[in-house]
Amino acid sequence: MKLRILLVILINLFFLSKLLVAQEMTALEILKKVDEVEKYDHAIMEMEQVITTSGGDKRLLKIKSWSVNTGDKQLAVYTYPKRVKGVKILMLNDGDDIWSYSPRTRRIRHLASHAKKQKVMGSDFTYEDMGGGKMSEKYTGKLKGEETFEDVSCYVLEMIPTPKGPSYGRIVGWIGKHDFVARKIDYYNKGDKKPFKTLFLRDVQNRDGHLVPMEMVMKNHEDDGTTENLTLNIDFKTPIQASRFKSNRLNR
Repeated sequence: MKLRILLVILINLFFLSKLLVAQEMTALEILKKVDEVEKYDHAIMEMEQVITTSGGDKRLLKIKSWSVNTGDKQLAVYTYPKRVKGVKILMLNDGDDIWSYSPRTRRIRHLASHAKKQKVMGSDFTYEDMGGGKMSEKYTGKLKGEETFEDVSCYVLEMIPTPKGPSYGRIVGWIGKHDFVARKIDYYNKGDKKPFKTLFLRDVQNRDGHLVPMEMVMKNHEDDGTTENLTLNIDFKTPIQASRFKSNRLNR
């Protein structure tokens, strides 16, 4: 009788384990969930950016931005301090097409494709960090496991860029299991075992039905610099005119 009971228990455990494995999400499914959470039609945002150097010097910038179709088209206008006020950065085609305007020179410039790797206005964010596009198209992923990060249960994904993706060798992301919002991302150069920078995403809030990390901090491990982006206000309801994203209108 005991042997029979033991066999029944083992069989039940076997089928239960099969069921749990079948219910586990794949890396691609997780990335598609991230795409769903990040999706929006249009957004208007006001942000403060604090850049801290390795020596402790701080620089404050204020930015207003407009974007449509989950960042496919983005326009950022610097409003503070005075020396950068009126500088505009226009990113089209998910960040593959970049234009800039300086009120000092009154020139509109088209940036070369390699400029995507450059830092934006001396921050620790590059142009490709700010570009739009779907994670499920920019990366192929591998589920490495699950961890708790800052009291949030997360999937841990290792992601390799596709031909459509950025120039990084790989990234590792901690994705919230309950909301599919990224909480931490490590960035690696090709062949490196240690990340050269890390993005922390905190203070996730529901704004107009969209989950938004209101605080984004990029830590550069190479030069010990830090850039903190604080979202002051974000509006997903107000439509945006298509003419705002015309490169030949940047000087207006």
